[in-house]
Amino acid sequence: MVNKLEAHTVNQMVEDLFKKISEMLDISSLTEDQLIYILKEHTVFSKQNTIFLEQGMLRAQEIEELSAELKRNLDEEIGLDEDHGEHHYLLYVDGIRKDLQLDTANHTPSQATCAFIGSMLNLSTSYSVSKICGAIYASESVAIPELEIMKDITQRYAEKSGATSLKRLNHFYDMHLSGVEQAHRDGLSEIVFDYKRNGMKPDEIMEGFEGAINSMLVWWESINSSIREEKLAA
Repeated sequence: MVNKLEAHTVNQMVEDLFKKISEMLDISSLTEDQLIYILKEHTVFSKQNTIFLEQGMLRAQEIEELSAELKRNLDEEIGLDEDHGEHHYLLYVDGIRKDLQLDTANHTPSQATCAFIGSMLNLSTSYSVSKICGAIYASESVAIPELEIMKDITQRYAEKSGATSLKRLNHFYDMHLSGVEQAHRDGLSEIVFDYKRNGMKPDEIMEGFEGAINSMLVWWESINSSIREEKLAA
């Protein structure tokens, strides 16, 4: 049985998720190889994020307000908005390549990352527009705490590897953490919590939200297990 759709409930779920992730990763203790692994796996997921938005937008056509909001978010992610005009994934991998001297664009993802992407794709192409809305709302809700973790991982790797400038990556993180991601979440929040005006079903919204949150936890637990393997933990 899913939880009731309430703001404090979804906020608490996001907070609990990232408390678990932060505690199990223990970023300050990670080796260079472990940090590289996380960066590479995360960029694979980041590349697919626009696909979730696009598929959700296409399947939400019956609810014009939701479809339009997802299109705004998608346009911003791929650099078609007037304010930023930069493809966010390309900024990310270019920053990692030039600031950290790491090639993440050609990384072959783990089975866990592929499974997570598959799970999110299934949620964003659901038969239920309400479920799609909930899943993408979860993705937007976790964006800020997830990027804060990735920023810490980036800084930790820079310290250990001797990288002297994070100009490009700081631009990427600052752009998202100073308003972009919050605006994405706020736009969807109005639709989610005023679900009646669009005829959406709160139980199905929460089903999508919880499904995405649970998939994220499984993914991060899998990443944590992988980096604890002997070849990376040494």
